[in-house]
Amino acid sequence: MTKELTEEALMAEMEADITVGFNKLAELVVDDLSTNVREGGVSATLTGFYASSWKADKTPIQYNDRVQAHQPWADKRDAYDATRKRPTPTIDKRHTIPKFNINDTMYIANTAEYTSAAFSYSAVVEYAQYQVNKRIEQAFSDRSIISYKANI
Repeated sequence: MTKELTEEALMAEMEADITVGFNKLAELVVDDLSTNVREGGVSATLTGFYASSWKADKTPIQYNDRVQAHQPWADKRDAYDATRKRPTPTIDKRHTIPKFNINDTMYIANTAEYTSAAFSYSAVVEYAQYQVNKRIEQAFSDRSIISYKANI
C-alpha cells in the first residue's frame, strides 16, 4: 500500500531537508575559512588565531576577540613580537556552530579584533566570490542531505 503524501507532509519534509542543507552549509563554510592561506587555504595565519576565529551564529558577530587573551595564540604572538621569527600556526576552531532551522538568519564572520586588517593578507574575498556558491550546491544536494541526516 502506497503512502500518499499530503501537502503538509511534503512541506514538512522539504523544510527538514532545507534545514539539513543550511546546517551543512554552515559547517562547510566555517571549515573552509579555517584554513591557512599559505597552504592554499583562505585565512591569513601568523599564529593561527584568525583562522581559528571564524564563527557561524544566529545573531550578528562582533569582532573584538584579542589574541592576547587566548592561548596558545598569545604565547605565539609574544614570541613573534620578541624574535620576529614566524611561529608555526595553530588552527583550532574556537566556536561551536549552532543548529540552524529554516527560519534562522545565518551570520558567518571572524571574531578576531584585527579582522579588517587580516582581510588584506587572506583569500576571504576570493573565497566568497568564487567558492561559496559551490558549497551551497554541495550542501543542498540530495546526496549531501542524506549523508548529513545519517550522521545526526
